[in-house]
Amino acid sequence: MNEDEIKTLPSGAATSGNLPPYECLTPLFLRRSAERMRLGLRYGKHNWKKGIEDKEFILNRLNHAFEHLILAMEAIDSDTPVSDDNLAAVVVNCMFAMEYEAHAHPSSET
Repeated sequence: MNEDEIKTLPSGAATSGNLPPYECLTPLFLRRSAERMRLGLRYGKHNWKKGIEDKEFILNRLNHAFEHLILAMEAIDSDTPVSDDNLAAVVVNCMFAMEYEAHAHPSSET
């Protein structure tokens, strides 16, 4: 369904567009991601946007994501609690890469 099509809901109310199911994102996921973004505020609220066209910056962020993914896997495997939210670091750095990708290749944006 494209955004111009009309969809009738079970209640009889009509709506346009086919929006992603944002309700499927959990409050925990959103909260932990936002908390991770708080750590980056020391560089400025939108510092990451300065690198949106910088392939080297994005590759650096993805390398950080890999490092945090490895740390998360090790912590889960050993049942070791950690003080850093490694999984939030992974998703936030991947978000930066998604924004880069959408900016560099607008047709890939969903």
